[in-house]
Amino acid sequence: MPREFRIAAPVPVDLVVIAQAAAVVDDSLAVRAIAHGQVIQLVDVADETILSIQVSRLLDDPADALRVAPTLDPGALAGPQHWVEAFAPWTSGGAQGARVVVELARMLHGSLERSDA
Repeated sequence: MPREFRIAAPVPVDLVVIAQAAAVVDDSLAVRAIAHGQVIQLVDVADETILSIQVSRLLDDPADALRVAPTLDPGALAGPQHWVEAFAPWTSGGAQGARVVVELARMLHGSLERSDA
């Protein structure tokens, strides 16, 4: 099983914010789209995938996020929320991917749940 991350955020994730979060951690990371653009991957200089981020979805009811991710901050779930899932391998590159997703959650002003902590 990979490291798993869930973000509920008031704004959707997009390629620009993913690239900005990646650059904060390591400006040599590259971005590629897979699954017909439904997943964005970050890869290192050796072409190792360090993080896969699914496109975000608008939640019909932000309270639904707590059913799936009970450790999210309920106070941060006011108003419309976008759901983002990300996955990183259990490698040193995956640890770098975890740092990127933490930065991504911060930039999105989102609440983060992670399985690797």
